[in-house]
Amino acid sequence: MLSTGLANKNKQIFISIIIILICAIPIFWSLGDYAIRLWDECRIGTNSLEMLQNHDFIVTHYQGEPDMWNTKPPLMNWLHVISMKILGVTEFAIRFPSALATFLLSIILILFGRNFFKSNLIGWFSALILVSSLGYLDYHITRTCEYDSVVSFFSNLYVLFYFKYLEKFKTKYLIFTAIGITCAILTKTVVGAFFLPGIFVYTIFEKKLLYVLKSYKIYLTLFFIISVVLGYYYLRELYNPGYINMAVYNDFTGRYLSESSPGAS
Repeated sequence: MLSTGLANKNKQIFISIIIILICAIPIFWSLGDYAIRLWDECRIGTNSLEMLQNHDFIVTHYQGEPDMWNTKPPLMNWLHVISMKILGVTEFAIRFPSALATFLLSIILILFGRNFFKSNLIGWFSALILVSSLGYLDYHITRTCEYDSVVSFFSNLYVLFYFKYLEKFKTKYLIFTAIGITCAILTKTVVGAFFLPGIFVYTIFEKKLLYVLKSYKIYLTLFFIISVVLGYYYLRELYNPGYINMAVYNDFTGRYLSESSPGAS
């Protein structure tokens, strides 16, 4: 019985590895074989290339000037710079962080299906559905150097870890939740916070809101997130006066209240 159980486990691990390799094909295959696309990918890529050249890791630049059109925080640009430092200044390198985010998310889905639902099939099919969705792989997401794949990775990360926290109330899950929320917001501002109302409602649905509100760890978590996010905006404003006003306009007011605005997607 023991040998049969071990053989079955090894078989499941082997299939999981095969699924992971299958997921890698549509994500990474020919990733750098086409030119940087106009609009968002070109703009963000230029921001990152200038950051690589001028070593200003606080203020993003475009054509040598502080970029007040694309006012997203620079976490994505930092990832691009690291990738280009390691892999060289190529189309593949600048798209690699987005592709890697989807690849890691597919692995997380496999692990979550196995560990929580006790079903390898749920994890395997979740990962395969993700990487076979053209809308998720193509424009603006996985195979470009834009924000959406990375913000999706961090958003899913904090949702899953917060879910685990409500199940186990272990501090480590709350720490990963805080890191996920912070990184998601520093990737694409308010988009990174889209799931927060949902997890608040879920906390109420699970009848655990009172317990959560009584825990000092929640307030430390909120303090960490707010301090890091507002700390960046304050620091950017010091080096780039007027940035906060433009960031608010681009991400919260102007672009949503008019037909056109100077903000990037």
